[in-house]
Amino acid sequence: CGTGQLVQLVAPHVEQVYGIDSSVDMLDAARVRLAKYKNVTLLQDDLYHTSLDKESVDAVLMTIILPYLEHPKFAFSEAARIARPNGRLVI
Repeated sequence: CGTGQLVQLVAPHVEQVYGIDSSVDMLDAARVRLAKYKNVTLLQDDLYHTSLDKESVDAVLMTIILPYLEHPKFAFSEAARIARPNGRLVI
């Protein structure tokens, strides 16, 4: 989720948002930006193996991430795992 810019745009329009980043510094910046949103959960997690349950989200947004992925196929597989049937993946 980086510093949380996209999460900030989405949060007012959805029930729950999970922002995932592996960087503590990015999550710290996101916490400051998103402090007023009660429906945001920030996770320090691995995009190849997130702690989210199978079929637990309606949509997965993966933005500005491709250059940072050593194995995009595995990240996309994980996104498919956590998305509900007929869920959306936006890259």
